[in-house]
Amino acid sequence: MQITVLGCSAGLGGPRRTSSLLLNEHTLIDAGSGVGDLDLAQLLAIRQVLLTHAHLDHCCLLPMLADAGVGKRTGPLGKR
Repeated sequence: MQITVLGCSAGLGGPRRTSSLLLNEHTLIDAGSGVGDLDLAQLLAIRQVLLTHAHLDHCCLLPMLADAGVGKRTGPLGKR
């Protein structure tokens, strides 16, 4: 299992990104601001998202993730 820390800071700006972890390349834990550093191919590879809770620092880029797949996914985020 490969875990990539996309963000683990409570702040924004500079190198700081809010909570987000990528497990292997298909599972995202939280959708904090670090998701914005992924390229389109990486965004489209994500098949599932686990949100630990609904605070904005954990889900702020979930709409961007969903929008990136419009017209490129054959079904909802959970399908390929």
